[in-house]
Amino acid sequence: MYRTREHAIFRPNDSLVYYDLLKLQFAEMSDDYIEVLRDFGQPMPSISKEDLSYTDEKMEILADLIEFGAIEELKTESEIDCFRPFVPYVTAFRIVMTEQCNLQCRECFVTKSKGCLPTMNMDTLDSVVDRIIKFSHTESPQIHFFGGEPLLRYEYILYATDRLKLEAKKEPQYSITTNATLVDDDIARFLAENHFSVAVSIDGNESLHNLLRPDKTKGGSYKAAKDGYDKLVNAGAWPSIIITPHPDYINELADGFETMIKDFAPKMVTINEPFQYNTLRWSIDGKLYAEFLIDTLIKCRKHGVKLSSALTPILAALSQGKRRESPCSMACRNIMASIRTDGKISFCSQKWPDQMVKDVETYDEPLDVPYHPAPQCKRCIARTICGGPCPAFQLLSHENVDVNKCVFMQSILEKITEHLDLFEEPE
Repeated sequence: MYRTREHAIFRPNDSLVYYDLLKLQFAEMSDDYIEVLRDFGQPMPSISKEDLSYTDEKMEILADLIEFGAIEELKTESEIDCFRPFVPYVTAFRIVMTEQCNLQCRECFVTKSKGCLPTMNMDTLDSVVDRIIKFSHTESPQIHFFGGEPLLRYEYILYATDRLKLEAKKEPQYSITTNATLVDDDIARFLAENHFSVAVSIDGNESLHNLLRPDKTKGGSYKAAKDGYDKLVNAGAWPSIIITPHPDYINELADGFETMIKDFAPKMVTINEPFQYNTLRWSIDGKLYAEFLIDTLIKCRKHGVKLSSALTPILAALSQGKRRESPCSMACRNIMASIRTDGKISFCSQKWPDQMVKDVETYDEPLDVPYHPAPQCKRCIARTICGGPCPAFQLLSHENVDVNKCVFMQSILEKITEHLDLFEEPE
């Protein structure tokens, strides 16, 4: 019995592109090849000339498709289905030093939660460092200092890194996300000397950034952020830019993107997924966001800038022919967990409410994450590049799937087929 492997056919730019869902492979095909594929859309008992009434030319096409793997012996349903449970392991920690900030960005939880923003105290920080030291016995932990604005707790960051340098079996790899407005020469020197990966929040060109990221006097923060960024560069830190796209200004972000690149000359730009804070639901239409990221990738390639975005794990899966096993951003089943200001661990790097708190003591201990496979995912053409529904979104929204994210995953496959030459280069 033979049948086609599970696949999709796209029609970009007046051509035909075959996509194998399980091998994560694209191939341009002619109408003749697609016609033979359609014949094998259902299991067939034989491939003999007599049964198929194929011409010699069609038999050659059939042989090519079998050799390529587009047509294969019928497998059992369990072999065909690749939907896997989500069993994550913590390999990185995002430490929320404080939820307070010196800016009042329009969409940030800080601006929307005035008066109830906690800050980590020294006793809690000591217990957090104790836990990380346990993890350092077998691996080099990844530590991400986060906020609010984490540099409001710069002295605490100094203390934590000093302790870890002395006591950790394997020193952590450090990173920090900052608005850079508090960066002075001493802070820049410290971050550079300790090999911090520094992501500076910039949300567009000067006019858009100032609109979205005002300070507490309602003045713009672009020039202050640029000054802090330059201090980091001068100290040898080589910071990157991180963008949180605003759903109402995605076109303005696209229009001003190259101006921002010219102003900062970063080696890398990271674009956050467009979450609504309360539910983690994607706030931008999936098709529009797919078009935006492809356009942004083209611009980044033009300027020699590396792009990290929702595209990155998809392109990694496609280039390696390896299905994503997790909806989280880190490789395979490895995730970054949040450590709240009270020292408790959330299984999600983006959110840390009480219902997400979990106990975890070692790298080898999988997290018990509430996760519900969605029936509509089982035959979705994007399921092997998506990794499945976000468990945090399911918990917070009480829904199985995020429609905008689903549309994005399906649309990005189509957009990739329109730019296959772009993806022949390694990302």
